[in-house]
Amino acid sequence: MAKTVLNLKLNYKGKLLDISKAGRDFTKQLFIGTDKHLFWQILDPSFPNKHQFLVKRGDDYYLQLLPGANVSCSHNGNPVDASYLQQNGILKGSNLLLRNDMAGTIALNPDWEIKYEYTEPWVRVLTEEERMIVAQYSRRAELTAAERFNRSMVILFLLLTIAFLLIYDFVLKPEAVDIGTLEARLAMLEEAQRVEVPLPTGQQAFVAGTETGEVATEATEVGTPGGTPGGVGTANVGATFGGIGVPGGTGDPNAPFQAATFRQSFVTATPGARGGGGGTGTGPGGGGSGIAGAFDPSATGGYSQTNLGQVAFGQAPAGGTTMAPPSGSVAIFTGDAGRIVPRGRPVAQSAQTAAVIQSFSAANVTTIQEGSIISAPEELRPEIERIQASVNGRKGQITQIYRKYAAQRAMSGSITIELFISSNGQVDAAEVIPNSENFTEGFLKEVKALVESWSFNVSQRQRYRFTVRLTQG
Repeated sequence: MAKTVLNLKLNYKGKLLDISKAGRDFTKQLFIGTDKHLFWQILDPSFPNKHQFLVKRGDDYYLQLLPGANVSCSHNGNPVDASYLQQNGILKGSNLLLRNDMAGTIALNPDWEIKYEYTEPWVRVLTEEERMIVAQYSRRAELTAAERFNRSMVILFLLLTIAFLLIYDFVLKPEAVDIGTLEARLAMLEEAQRVEVPLPTGQQAFVAGTETGEVATEATEVGTPGGTPGGVGTANVGATFGGIGVPGGTGDPNAPFQAATFRQSFVTATPGARGGGGGTGTGPGGGGSGIAGAFDPSATGGYSQTNLGQVAFGQAPAGGTTMAPPSGSVAIFTGDAGRIVPRGRPVAQSAQTAAVIQSFSAANVTTIQEGSIISAPEELRPEIERIQASVNGRKGQITQIYRKYAAQRAMSGSITIELFISSNGQVDAAEVIPNSENFTEGFLKEVKALVESWSFNVSQRQRYRFTVRLTQG
């Protein structure tokens, strides 16, 4: 077999340090020098930092000798001199051709030298017994029935998992909805919010509501005992809701219905006593006259649940209309009906305020929503940003008003306020819109008066809308 593998041996003071083989440690070139990152490092200060010692050109290898290096070669075991090398084109200048029928030594300095030689590739020849052992142990062992079953189940579950993930991703996965800003998300949640508190039996009465959703009641004066102890004062309640009233009222039977809770006071006394009382009910929806109270302890046995049911389920009492509403949607309110403000309806505006708002609309002044300043024209953004910063710093004033009213009556939710700011910075008008159904009119009016007293640093008319979330706790 031809000698085709080039070996380089690095010696230091006659001792072998390392052997480098072609194809394993180098392919086309080999560098030596004092650099610590080199494969062969020569620890001599006079040696170059990095030198390309070996290079391959075509199929032949060449050594690039440094000045002062000594070369000694042999051909088929016989030493040859420098003139032989030059005459046969083996040594040309500083390039030494490494022929596969020659070997040699290059002394870099007195302590370091590199030897080169070609060797035959070593191949181990196995005996017949070794080949039999290799053939026996070079194959995998046969799987048992349990191992084959486990492998099949693992592959099956893996395929099912991949299939499920693909089906979920392309078929079952819900589409992502971009809600936008946090303010938009809160507005969406508040729009879907509806809280109904169940009332005790007997404390709900259905009355017709107005087209605008206003509800107002004016109770008649309850008759006070007018005789000896033992009487009870009673009175009919006159109420107005812009539609069908309670007995004695008038209104539009086609108006949408609303439900309100009434509270009725009565006085009891000792058995056998008889008293008198009277009161007159006033209200745009109807009127009632107080009647003298009469209390007979022996009459309690004549009480009939049917009598109450006639009033509750539509049979009109004598001299009045039915209290039961026709079929249709019913908006339920609880608490003091005279102070309820429907959700989504602004606080009532004066004619002057309405004219101001109309002038802004006629001038095409665009409303800028809190949290969407980026959509405003670029020339308006500095003023809108100043307005937003000022409003954020004043929201605490609204919270203080809320806490005062919330201590008197439980209410929570959010309100939306739109400011109509004139070119001199004064708030000419404001709209206060409740987003929940439990804010009182007095609270909303005080908030409106507060925001209309604000002023801002602007140079032109602006409309700015923001939302304040109010919760107890």
